[in-house]
Amino acid sequence: MKALSDQAQCVLRRFNDGDGEMGRDVYVELPALDGQTIIFNSHKIFPEIDMCFKEFGLTSCGVATRETGVGIYEVLSRSSLLDIFNALPGDMNDKILSQHQIVEACRAFSYLFSPGITPTMFFCKKDENLILDEQNYRENVFSIHVYDRPSADSTGLRIVVFRLLEYHGFGSPGNHPRVFKPYGRTKQI
Repeated sequence: MKALSDQAQCVLRRFNDGDGEMGRDVYVELPALDGQTIIFNSHKIFPEIDMCFKEFGLTSCGVATRETGVGIYEVLSRSSLLDIFNALPGDMNDKILSQHQIVEACRAFSYLFSPGITPTMFFCKKDENLILDEQNYRENVFSIHVYDRPSADSTGLRIVVFRLLEYHGFGSPGNHPRVFKPYGRTKQI
Protein backbone atom coordinates (compact mmCIF):
# COMPACT_ATOMS: atom_id res chain seq x y z
CA MET A 1 0.00 0.00 0.00
CA LYS A 2 1.27 3.46 -0.90
CA ALA A 3 2.64 5.54 2.00
CA LEU A 4 1.10 8.84 2.99
CA SER A 5 2.91 12.02 1.94
CA ASP A 6 4.38 14.26 4.65
CA GLN A 7 1.53 16.73 4.18
CA ALA A 8 -1.08 13.94 4.38
CA GLN A 9 0.53 12.63 7.60
CA CYS A 10 -0.55 15.87 9.30
CA VAL A 11 -4.17 14.91 8.54
CA LEU A 12 -4.19 11.08 8.56
CA ARG A 13 -2.38 8.04 9.87
CA ARG A 14 -2.88 4.34 9.21
CA PHE A 15 -5.07 2.69 11.88
CA ASN A 16 -3.27 -0.21 13.54
CA ASP A 17 -4.10 -2.92 16.06
CA GLY A 18 -1.58 -1.84 18.69
CA ASP A 19 -0.12 1.16 20.43
CA GLY A 20 1.83 3.59 18.30
CA GLU A 21 4.18 2.26 15.65
CA MET A 22 4.44 -1.24 17.14
CA GLY A 23 1.02 -2.38 15.91
CA ARG A 24 0.15 -3.80 12.51
CA ASP A 25 -1.87 -1.78 10.02
CA VAL A 26 -5.43 -3.06 9.79
CA TYR A 27 -6.80 -4.26 6.45
CA VAL A 28 -10.09 -5.98 5.66
CA GLU A 29 -11.38 -7.80 2.58
CA LEU A 30 -14.77 -7.15 1.04
CA PRO A 31 -16.25 -9.91 -1.15
CA ALA A 32 -17.31 -9.49 -4.76
CA LEU A 33 -20.70 -7.75 -4.72
CA ASP A 34 -23.45 -7.30 -7.32
CA GLY A 35 -24.07 -3.58 -6.64
CA GLN A 36 -27.81 -4.05 -6.07
CA THR A 37 -27.78 -3.07 -2.38
CA ILE A 38 -27.98 0.64 -1.61
CA ILE A 39 -27.67 2.43 1.70
CA PHE A 40 -31.10 4.08 1.55
CA ASN A 41 -32.86 0.68 1.60
CA SER A 42 -30.60 -1.03 4.17
CA HIS A 43 -32.77 -0.52 7.27
CA LYS A 44 -31.65 -3.80 8.88
CA ILE A 45 -28.07 -2.48 9.04
CA PHE A 46 -28.97 1.19 9.62
CA PRO A 47 -32.04 1.80 11.80
CA GLU A 48 -31.44 5.55 11.30
CA ILE A 49 -30.83 6.68 7.68
CA ASP A 50 -30.37 10.35 6.81
CA MET A 51 -33.07 11.55 4.39
CA CYS A 52 -30.36 13.49 2.52
CA PHE A 53 -29.51 10.24 0.70
CA LYS A 54 -32.80 10.75 -1.16
CA GLU A 55 -32.33 14.53 -1.47
CA PHE A 56 -28.85 14.07 -2.98
CA GLY A 57 -30.04 11.34 -5.38
CA LEU A 58 -28.10 8.48 -3.77
CA THR A 59 -30.94 6.02 -4.31
CA SER A 60 -29.91 4.11 -7.47
CA CYS A 61 -28.30 0.68 -7.63
CA GLY A 62 -24.64 0.69 -8.47
CA VAL A 63 -22.12 -1.52 -10.23
CA ALA A 64 -20.90 -5.01 -9.49
CA THR A 65 -17.44 -5.02 -7.89
CA ARG A 66 -14.66 -7.57 -7.49
CA GLU A 67 -13.23 -8.62 -4.13
CA THR A 68 -11.65 -5.47 -2.69
CA GLY A 69 -9.06 -4.92 0.02
CA VAL A 70 -9.71 -1.95 2.30
CA GLY A 71 -7.30 -0.05 4.53
CA ILE A 72 -8.36 2.00 7.54
CA TYR A 73 -7.04 5.45 8.44
CA GLU A 74 -7.56 7.80 11.38
CA VAL A 75 -8.03 11.55 11.12
CA LEU A 76 -5.40 13.22 13.32
CA SER A 77 -6.24 16.89 13.16
CA ARG A 78 -9.28 19.08 12.66
CA SER A 79 -9.83 18.91 8.91
CA SER A 80 -12.46 19.57 6.28
CA LEU A 81 -13.97 16.67 4.34
CA LEU A 82 -12.10 17.86 1.24
CA ASP A 83 -8.78 17.89 3.18
CA ILE A 84 -9.42 14.33 4.39
CA PHE A 85 -10.37 13.16 0.88
CA ASN A 86 -7.28 14.79 -0.63
CA ALA A 87 -4.97 13.37 2.07
CA LEU A 88 -5.87 9.77 1.24
CA PRO A 89 -3.28 8.14 -1.05
CA GLY A 90 -4.08 7.55 -4.71
CA ASP A 91 -6.05 9.46 -7.32
CA MET A 92 -9.63 10.46 -6.61
CA ASN A 93 -11.07 7.28 -8.14
CA ASP A 94 -8.89 5.16 -5.79
CA LYS A 95 -10.64 6.59 -2.70
CA ILE A 96 -14.19 5.49 -3.51
CA LEU A 97 -16.24 2.51 -2.32
CA SER A 98 -19.59 1.57 -3.84
CA GLN A 99 -22.73 1.85 -1.73
CA HIS A 100 -22.98 -1.94 -1.66
CA GLN A 101 -19.39 -2.16 -0.38
CA ILE A 102 -20.16 0.41 2.34
CA VAL A 103 -23.21 -1.58 3.48
CA GLU A 104 -21.13 -4.77 3.54
CA ALA A 105 -18.30 -3.09 5.49
CA CYS A 106 -20.84 -1.86 8.04
CA ARG A 107 -22.39 -5.32 8.33
CA ALA A 108 -19.10 -7.21 8.64
CA PHE A 109 -16.61 -4.81 10.24
CA SER A 110 -18.46 -2.44 12.56
CA TYR A 111 -16.20 -3.68 15.39
CA LEU A 112 -13.43 -1.62 13.71
CA PHE A 113 -15.49 1.59 13.66
CA SER A 114 -14.73 4.71 15.63
CA PRO A 115 -16.25 4.39 19.10
CA GLY A 116 -19.28 6.27 20.40
CA ILE A 117 -20.16 9.57 18.79
CA THR A 118 -17.07 9.72 16.55
CA PRO A 119 -17.97 8.92 12.91
CA THR A 120 -16.46 6.28 10.68
CA MET A 121 -16.19 7.69 7.17
CA PHE A 122 -16.43 6.34 3.63
CA PHE A 123 -16.40 8.15 0.30
CA CYS A 124 -18.80 7.18 -2.49
CA LYS A 125 -19.96 8.49 -5.85
CA LYS A 126 -23.47 9.51 -6.80
CA ASP A 127 -23.05 7.79 -10.18
CA GLU A 128 -20.90 4.68 -9.73
CA ASN A 129 -20.41 4.40 -13.51
CA LEU A 130 -18.79 7.84 -13.68
CA ILE A 131 -15.00 8.18 -13.77
CA LEU A 132 -14.10 11.15 -11.59
CA ASP A 133 -11.93 13.98 -12.85
CA GLU A 134 -11.00 17.48 -11.73
CA GLN A 135 -14.12 18.90 -13.38
CA ASN A 136 -16.79 16.70 -11.83
CA TYR A 137 -15.67 15.23 -8.53
CA ARG A 138 -16.93 17.97 -6.21
CA GLU A 139 -20.56 17.38 -7.24
CA ASN A 140 -20.28 13.59 -7.43
CA VAL A 141 -18.33 12.56 -4.31
CA PHE A 142 -20.12 12.24 -0.99
CA SER A 143 -18.81 11.54 2.48
CA ILE A 144 -20.76 8.84 4.28
CA HIS A 145 -20.58 8.97 8.09
CA VAL A 146 -21.58 6.01 10.23
CA TYR A 147 -22.09 6.37 13.95
CA ASP A 148 -21.77 3.26 16.10
CA ARG A 149 -24.13 4.49 18.80
CA PRO A 150 -26.73 6.85 17.36
CA SER A 151 -28.29 7.87 20.66
CA ALA A 152 -28.80 6.61 24.20
CA ASP A 153 -32.30 5.31 23.43
CA SER A 154 -31.56 3.44 20.20
CA THR A 155 -29.38 0.61 18.94
CA GLY A 156 -27.64 -0.12 15.69
CA LEU A 157 -25.83 2.14 13.28
CA ARG A 158 -26.84 5.65 12.23
CA ILE A 159 -25.74 6.79 8.78
CA VAL A 160 -25.61 10.33 7.37
CA VAL A 161 -24.30 11.82 4.13
CA PHE A 162 -22.45 15.06 3.42
CA ARG A 163 -21.40 16.75 0.21
CA LEU A 164 -17.62 16.77 -0.11
CA LEU A 165 -17.39 20.56 0.19
CA GLU A 166 -19.69 20.83 3.22
CA TYR A 167 -18.70 20.79 6.85
CA HIS A 168 -15.33 21.59 8.22
CA GLY A 169 -13.84 20.45 11.44
CA PHE A 170 -13.81 16.67 11.67
CA GLY A 171 -11.26 15.24 14.05
CA SER A 172 -9.66 16.77 17.12
CA PRO A 173 -7.35 15.66 19.95
CA GLY A 174 -8.80 12.47 21.42
CA ASN A 175 -11.43 12.26 18.67
CA HIS A 176 -10.08 10.40 15.63
CA PRO A 177 -12.69 9.50 13.01
CA ARG A 178 -11.73 6.43 11.00
CA VAL A 179 -11.80 6.38 7.21
CA PHE A 180 -12.19 3.19 5.15
CA LYS A 181 -10.42 3.34 1.75
CA PRO A 182 -9.88 0.67 -0.93
CA TYR A 183 -6.26 -0.46 -1.49
CA GLY A 184 -6.57 0.66 -5.09
CA ARG A 185 -9.40 1.58 -7.37
CA THR A 186 -12.53 -0.46 -6.72
CA LYS A 187 -12.67 -2.78 -9.69
CA GLN A 188 -15.96 -3.15 -11.52
CA ILE A 189 -16.95 -6.49 -12.97
